[in-house]
Amino acid sequence: MQALSRFSLVVTLLLLAAITGPASAQVTFEEIGIGLVTDISDDGTVATGLTGMSWEVFRWTEGTGIGPPGRIAPAQAGTPDVSDDGTRISGTIASADSAWATPGLWIEGQGWTELMPPMLSDGGELGNALGSAWGMS
Repeated sequence: MQALSRFSLVVTLLLLAAITGPASAQVTFEEIGIGLVTDISDDGTVATGLTGMSWEVFRWTEGTGIGPPGRIAPAQAGTPDVSDDGTRISGTIASADSAWATPGLWIEGQGWTELMPPMLSDGGELGNALGSAWGMS
């Protein structure tokens, strides 16, 4: 069984190499030394996630390093996600008065927008949370 698994892995890797052909760009890895990366832009130039100690949302680029957007992300739910082009970040953030966890959208050059309130007509708070953000399309 173990030999079959190794054979399957080798065949899969060979097929992937044949399908994709030579890479047009050199793949690199960079240690950014902060918390948890939860998403990367399509071209790999922008990363977002949560800092290790304060659970603050961060945005990283190779040119600027760790920078805005800031805002504490309550540990209740959601993950920061970045748009394909790296100009927008969604995440669960603390409201401006720190009273609620709320979905937020950060836009480059504009900063954060709290997406709730208003609450949906059939919605309600749950443990000081108005909602959470789990992805971006």
